[in-house]
Amino acid sequence: MKTDVIKRAEVFAAIVISLLILFLLIVRARHAGGLWRDECATMRLATIPTSVAMSWSFPFPLLLSLIVRVHSSLFGISDLSLRCLGVGTGVALIGVAWLSARWTRGGAPLILLSVLGLNATFLTWGTTIRGYGLGSVAIVLAVSLAARVLNNPTRANLIALLLTFLAGPQLLVHDAALMLAIASAAIAVCVIRRRWKLALILLVMAGVTILSCLPFLVLNVPGNSNIVLKYPTSFAGLWYNFKIACGPPQWLAPMVWSALVCVALGGAIYRLAATRRAPPSRESNLLLFGISVVVISAATYFVFLRVLNYWPHPWYYLPLLGVMAAAIDLIIGTLSTFRGAGFARLVFAIAISPVLAFATWPKLIERQTNMDMIAHSLEENAAPSDLIVVNPWDRGVSFNWYYHGSARWVTVPMMSEYRIHRYDLLKAKMMSANPLDDLFESIAQTLRSGRQVWLVGGAQWLKPGEIPHWLPPAPNSEFGWNNDAYRNSWSQQLGAFLQQHVEQAEISPAPGISVNEVEKEPVWRLAGWHE
Repeated sequence: MKTDVIKRAEVFAAIVISLLILFLLIVRARHAGGLWRDECATMRLATIPTSVAMSWSFPFPLLLSLIVRVHSSLFGISDLSLRCLGVGTGVALIGVAWLSARWTRGGAPLILLSVLGLNATFLTWGTTIRGYGLGSVAIVLAVSLAARVLNNPTRANLIALLLTFLAGPQLLVHDAALMLAIASAAIAVCVIRRRWKLALILLVMAGVTILSCLPFLVLNVPGNSNIVLKYPTSFAGLWYNFKIACGPPQWLAPMVWSALVCVALGGAIYRLAATRRAPPSRESNLLLFGISVVVISAATYFVFLRVLNYWPHPWYYLPLLGVMAAAIDLIIGTLSTFRGAGFARLVFAIAISPVLAFATWPKLIERQTNMDMIAHSLEENAAPSDLIVVNPWDRGVSFNWYYHGSARWVTVPMMSEYRIHRYDLLKAKMMSANPLDDLFESIAQTLRSGRQVWLVGGAQWLKPGEIPHWLPPAPNSEFGWNNDAYRNSWSQQLGAFLQQHVEQAEISPAPGISVNEVEKEPVWRLAGWHE
């Protein structure tokens, strides 16, 4: 059995790791700077009247909207205030990790805190004003509550689990798939143990969760405007981006996660085989559930991403990392009461934590965007009669949030709404035969009058003799509804137009020393016109 010395050492190490996570969260909040475009869209959707959001036909997680709205009402919408909300997300993960350990097996959540709490993807993307961080916290809570229900199915525990199932997708739509996977894992344990009544209750809870997610299914109806977000995905591509989501160092972190999964599953299977003739116990229930969660969640989420068919950004994997970390922590924590397993777990956490913290530091001190800096600079330097052009169009969401100057501004292509990502308007532009004519006319009028054009994001400058790639209206091109292909085509057409007509082009590097590449934009100053 585990000695008291190791128990105290585990608790002490977990407390130190928790404080380290808190320190890194504060560092991130101080350096993250302005909100990037997805965060700005979240703020708009969370703070505008519900009737306006519904007129956009844009289902939005209600609980996330409520949290952001309440926080904004109490503490304002300054960048620092909203970054503090990200710190709160990290604190919530620490609290849920400790609760999970106490509810399921006692002890300290060493694995969960070290591999998820110190994960660069969580510390950077999980603390943004999006649902990925809070959604991951809800997933961890669901795993611990489901494990608690299996060994103590009281009415209070069942209600708490149901509320978590319902809350998860209202923080992050991606949670829906994993909540069903967790429910399926718990049902599988009940079937193996022939606990039919509890299995039926969990099945009903899963059905209620599915019903609560029906509004989000509207987004995936064939022909909907989100068709412009669809990309052909493969298992190889999904796996590649999952390894990136495991965080730095890239040569080590994916191997650490893979090793933990193998050790957890191997140890749990070995222990269950050794005790197969023993009566069902709390320990065997937790091990069976942990195995089921790891296997079912991984398979379910990769199928979900294939069906969703969006480009799998690393932050998409945060809920999966959350459920895997919670299940691995549950299994290894349960096994750590035997022989040297507890000591090995302690040594692993102590060894890996400083490595992950050091590796994630460069990402923590990056600004999330430089669009706030650009907007403030143009407020000072752009004359009221100048024209500001933001390329590509989606950067207009963050520019709209920060820019309060008097100069007129448009995007590539020009649209009528910039508060959120209006993919319906983008789809219409992609279907247009001449989507940039109005933009070219606005640029020409400004330059002919002797005023300046400020180009945020630049354009694709063509080599001598090179011609822009013109695409027919979607979906009649070789690229179908691939919006990136049209974005590149429009940028080339803009570059060719400017090279043909602009007399002076001053190209400045992107402002900001260390800025995340997802929104690191240069600014061009254009003047003069010739036919």
